[in-house]
Amino acid sequence: MTGIISPPDDLAHPTSPISGLFNAVVMAIFSYLYWDVVPEPMLGRFQSLSKNVTLLAGLVWSFFIFGLAEHHMKSVYVGTATFALAIYLISTWQIKEGEYPPPDVHKKGGAMAPIRAYFVECFSQPYYLWIFTASLVSQLSNAGNNFNFFYLHYDLHLDLATVGWTQGWSQAITTGFGLIFGFGIGALTDRLKPVRLMGPFYILLSLASLGSYFFVTDKWSCIVWACIMNIILFGLGVAGGAFTVEVFPREKLGQFCSAQAVFYQFLLNFVSPLIGMFFDYVHNNRLGYLWTAIFRFFGSAYMPYPNRSNYRRRSRIMQKPCCNLPCRSLKQPMVQQSQLFANVLPAAKRIR
Repeated sequence: MTGIISPPDDLAHPTSPISGLFNAVVMAIFSYLYWDVVPEPMLGRFQSLSKNVTLLAGLVWSFFIFGLAEHHMKSVYVGTATFALAIYLISTWQIKEGEYPPPDVHKKGGAMAPIRAYFVECFSQPYYLWIFTASLVSQLSNAGNNFNFFYLHYDLHLDLATVGWTQGWSQAITTGFGLIFGFGIGALTDRLKPVRLMGPFYILLSLASLGSYFFVTDKWSCIVWACIMNIILFGLGVAGGAFTVEVFPREKLGQFCSAQAVFYQFLLNFVSPLIGMFFDYVHNNRLGYLWTAIFRFFGSAYMPYPNRSNYRRRSRIMQKPCCNLPCRSLKQPMVQQSQLFANVLPAAKRIR
């Protein structure tokens, strides 16, 4: 939120790297909670319904809260943080998980053996490094969003209330789209598999960002292109939520999600100041749209497309340990996972 409602000089605030790393790790672990209790055949439909709830929350934020940040910044921060804390605590209290297997037993290597195993398992396979790099490129594309906002606020002279109004209406239209087509997009994701959809969605986002660069000149054109962008982002969010489960070993999903988050956030902490210096040099906030378009296009190229060699490579990785330390195979199922989904999977098959 800091990057959205703060002036450009605050991009290098010393708390930004800490906040970014904390959010990346916590969100990875919290997402793992949902992936662990939702059956994989229903992940696409679950993500579509959750995106609808997210859009409704975005409506409240854009219409009623965003404009208050102009004069009540601290109150917005404290109120948002308090609300998020309450929701997280309620979620962790109400969501019931299955039992987990005990941690891996390492008979050699001493106290550093688990740490060594973590880095070897997550960072020694080119297949996973390719996915981590794709996530890094995606995060680099998001860096342009700050300057897109600066273009609207400082160059087009739209106040925060107007920016919130434009975003609110675009989210309202996207919410209507999600309520009508969301479940169908989720079912299509479950059938086609999300890894087949990520690349095309990123290409569409790149084209939408390119269109925004040329055609966003006032609040009305901003609404039009924000609607296009949010509708594509809705589909990407549905596919992205199920994508992680497909490309990472489910039994060690939290480990690989945290490794991915640490990978891109560590590099972003060094690259972000350079991005700010670049935009200070060019003095053109509108280039934020072009920046986003370029990196989203490269992100589509880095997505692990479902060709036979990729699936054979992933299959070989999951069939053998990733390190020489004696530990549990990645293919070992989680304890009582089948019992947890026993009543849900038959319903999922009927829906399919």
